[in-house]
Amino acid sequence: MKLYEFPSGDTVHKYKKSIVISFKGKRNVLSTGPNNGGFTTDLSAVFNNDANPGDGMEVKLRADTYREHMDILAKEDLGLDPSSCSGLMTVASMDNSAISTLAYNDFSVTSVATAGVRNNGGRIGDPASWHEKSENTFEDTTSSDTKKKNPIQNLTKNISGKIISDKDKLPVGTINILLYIDADLSKEALASALVSCTEAKVAAMQELLIASRYSCGIATGTGTDGAIIISNAESKTHLTNAGKHSKLGELIGRTVISSIKEALKLQQGITPQIQHDIIHRMDCFGVTEDALWDCYKETYRNLIRAEFTDILDRIRTDDTLVTYTSLYAHLLDQLSWGLLSFAECRIAANELLKLAVLHPDAECGTENIIQNYILAIADRIHRESLKKK
Repeated sequence: MKLYEFPSGDTVHKYKKSIVISFKGKRNVLSTGPNNGGFTTDLSAVFNNDANPGDGMEVKLRADTYREHMDILAKEDLGLDPSSCSGLMTVASMDNSAISTLAYNDFSVTSVATAGVRNNGGRIGDPASWHEKSENTFEDTTSSDTKKKNPIQNLTKNISGKIISDKDKLPVGTINILLYIDADLSKEALASALVSCTEAKVAAMQELLIASRYSCGIATGTGTDGAIIISNAESKTHLTNAGKHSKLGELIGRTVISSIKEALKLQQGITPQIQHDIIHRMDCFGVTEDALWDCYKETYRNLIRAEFTDILDRIRTDDTLVTYTSLYAHLLDQLSWGLLSFAECRIAANELLKLAVLHPDAECGTENIIQNYILAIADRIHRESLKKK
């Protein structure tokens, strides 16, 4: 199925669980793909492939290495010459891809994205899961110093489950971007376009407040993201800057943010409305339904789990509760970043609980800011349960 055709004659097709951009002329490409990655000038196509074999099934490579797998896939499934194409792999469905295009004066920018972040969203600098020693062998050599928790992670101890996943149980999630620029970019502009594309991805994560699964921060992407930047070397428009001050940089930002948000909506139902939820605001700090239930049943015990969940579902999107919870979460962010002290955060957090009418005796709370929030929500659920009687 043809999804799009560029003024240059290049086309975007979807087939065999892949999206393929085929070139009709000379294109300069900067790719993070394993096959023909880096800067190249002699490719005839690029692609993004859905490798998901089905729910609950393990993704298996068709060769000993990722690069060889992609070569086989290109040749046998997509009918492409492995020596003249570069590709990315994901488990997001190509049916949930999103295309965003903008034109200005004498050039255009088009972003084709697939995205999934719920299980594998991460913040750059989060503790790693493995260290690459060769193409096929990996070791977990993370030192104890590296694994030390920041002030927020210390507060989540014994509240949430494991924050950092084991290397043998790496979750799946990927943001892949095929960014087509219908202009002739200099080499430095092509590299700058990759930077701008990455910044736009981070902006999309921030605007949706996507939580890292490996720390208590806002995600900047996932651990397996990829991008391929394509420049039309035959275009009469020659551009040398793709930074934020240039029109090219602006269009890169707008198309990438738009396509990623739409892809997340299609793939995982992530929208601003869905994110308007106290659990989505606070789960990276260990505030989950299970943590709230554990606190509730230890303190009140007058509801069964089904009744508890029913009340939580009714209050978790309450406007006032979400608003003050958002401010509460940002306090914790600033504590983690070193912008506010623990004493400053604790005082402000107690005030926010009062304003949200969550904890009538906030000053009597514990020294654990996160635990105080959990206690406050459990108390709110208890008071809601009494209204029904």
